[in-house]
Amino acid sequence: MSFDFNTYQQQFPVVETGGLTYRPPMPRIVCADGFSLSVQAGAMAYSTPRQDGLLQYDAVEVGFPSARVPELLAYAEDLEEPTQTIYPYVPVDLVNAIILSHGGVTQTAAAAREALHRLLYLHTTDTFTPHELLPLE
Repeated sequence: MSFDFNTYQQQFPVVETGGLTYRPPMPRIVCADGFSLSVQAGAMAYSTPRQDGLLQYDAVEVGFPSARVPELLAYAEDLEEPTQTIYPYVPVDLVNAIILSHGGVTQTAAAAREALHRLLYLHTTDTFTPHELLPLE
């Protein structure tokens, strides 16, 4: 079994809409043992480099892991709430090791990726605005 975030993140497209180009947040990674975390990279994330759509990132933003991860604590913004905080500039090799230690990415994450792709392709136009995705009361 192997996992490489830099390969994984390439599945999520950079979007162009309304004259803006950006990478929407990637879906939460869910591991085989149920552990989950958010991992983001790009212009709006605490990553190195801070650009969207690259093939290679050296460090990424980890957020809101479902359980305390001792290896991440050195990067925590809030040590008192390790499952409710952001971890900026975490080396990709450490993220890969953490995900592998929890059994790798499950089909649940792949299903989330497919749902995100459908959403982006169905709703991304030059006139798209985020509120169009939410039912208005």
